[in-house]
Amino acid sequence: MTDEVRVGDVLDLQRRRVLPEQGESYREIGLRSFGKGVFHKKPTTASELGTKKVFRIEPGDFLISNVFAWEGAVAVASEGERGLIGSHRFMTWTPKRPGEVDVDYLRHYFGSDAGLAQLRRASPGSAGRNRTLGIAAFENLVVPLPDPPEQRQIAVSLDRLDNHLTSLTTGNASGRQALTLMPRVLGQQLDSFNWPTVPVSDLCAVVSDVVQPKDDVGAATEFVGLEFLQGHTGQRIGSGPTTNRTGRKLRFSPGDVLYGYLRPYQHKVWAADRPGLCSVEQYVLRSKESSRNCCHWRCGAARF
Repeated sequence: MTDEVRVGDVLDLQRRRVLPEQGESYREIGLRSFGKGVFHKKPTTASELGTKKVFRIEPGDFLISNVFAWEGAVAVASEGERGLIGSHRFMTWTPKRPGEVDVDYLRHYFGSDAGLAQLRRASPGSAGRNRTLGIAAFENLVVPLPDPPEQRQIAVSLDRLDNHLTSLTTGNASGRQALTLMPRVLGQQLDSFNWPTVPVSDLCAVVSDVVQPKDDVGAATEFVGLEFLQGHTGQRIGSGPTTNRTGRKLRFSPGDVLYGYLRPYQHKVWAADRPGLCSVEQYVLRSKESSRNCCHWRCGAARF
């Protein structure tokens, strides 16, 4: 059974204030966007920290960067983060009652489309540090919460899938070759259902949000042109800056699908997980009623 629960009813905010002492060394954490985990900053001293408010991190803490929550900067602290510190920008939470909520389940939920949408609605503002998630706003979010065993099963299954995909993208040549076959295989699977075909326009709309060189780019921090998309895999392999731009660019948002119409046989397609700019040799497709993944995989299928 899945209940709808208020975050503040199942999580407690933890503020373990640390007062830096002269002669001691400290290490701060940072959070990568889109659920990519925790990173450790270089060691620092009490003098370098100055009057900065810092708080101790413990394993099992559910962490959110309040300035980048809208980009999915959420994580769960591991044993490797024991005793490290975070600034007041990192909200640290623990379950109110043992066994009621699995923080890894919440990590995956807030990394999903539904969870990210909630974090973005609760982070008002235009972009970057102007979009701040407040404590009350986070506590008032209502999330689906299955029974604890099901939460754990979901978290374990998604962790296993994440690890498998990571091994494919960073592993040996055979793993990367297998990844290039995934869109084609999935396309064949979709074809095997003998569903009727529909025009692309029934699935998504072509968005032409043109940005001129001198225009404000808004929340976009990266340029993802065709050179940064890997053919036949649906993977982004890099990005460039949005500064020093020449010529027109197109703006895209998280959830949009980028499809390169220049040399389309290369099947350069990517489901965006962040706001950015792309070249005018790409279509920016925004899903209608269908899921973004359906549009993404269909555009990458061999028959497309």
